[in-house]
Amino acid sequence: MMHSLNDRDRQLLQEVNDPLEDIEKPCSRTKGIMLELKYFEPMIVLGKIQATCSHNKWHLADLKKHITLLTRETYEKLGPEECYKVSNFKSCYGQDRTYHAKSNFPTLWRLHSMFPHFALTEKMISIKPKIDSVNSCPNLHAAFYLPEFGGLIPSPKWLKKESREALILIHFFATERLKDPPLPPHIRHLLIKKHLESSLLSDDRRMHQLESLGLIWGGGNLKPETQCALNEINQQDFSLHVNFNAFI
Repeated sequence: MMHSLNDRDRQLLQEVNDPLEDIEKPCSRTKGIMLELKYFEPMIVLGKIQATCSHNKWHLADLKKHITLLTRETYEKLGPEECYKVSNFKSCYGQDRTYHAKSNFPTLWRLHSMFPHFALTEKMISIKPKIDSVNSCPNLHAAFYLPEFGGLIPSPKWLKKESREALILIHFFATERLKDPPLPPHIRHLLIKKHLESSLLSDDRRMHQLESLGLIWGGGNLKPETQCALNEINQQDFSLHVNFNAFI
């Protein structure tokens, strides 16, 4: 059931559902994000990945290693052998082409969106110093701060409304803390929505991932640490900034 909409909610939903006009603004700080989104069809990207793996005689299981190494490159200095592998992966996946965002090439952003569990494993380690530098809730799990977390949120049929909205709210709160200045509200809603829709994980696997991270119990209820974080956020009345209708 949808929440009742006020004028602010209606405007936000309109911007989330039709946001690509931002691409026409050359100086827009969201232009790169919007290019990634506009030309991103996960199943087409997956087809390109499968073709690349077949051509190079890789298994799709190797993709986890590739994503891990490509992700690590953005955070730390790699050795010569790893640098060579990264260069090879980028070439094979088309990431070394300047026009990749204007097509369905598997950019790292798109790989993270499609396979969020691979990205989270590596990025949670790297992002900890940044989390420690912001004044945030001490009970927040590192996963909430990462944009890929949206890809772990199950559909409403799999997770009860209260728990699902709690995870979205905490995620929204956490990601805002790491952006200075924060992205416009409709862009933040759009990114969570896109990660939620682009993830190739089934609802069953999303539930399993949330349980493995220690965020929910098997029945879908929030674990104490997650509930504590939610309570702290609610004390700040942050829920007023989130329109849950965008994620139904």
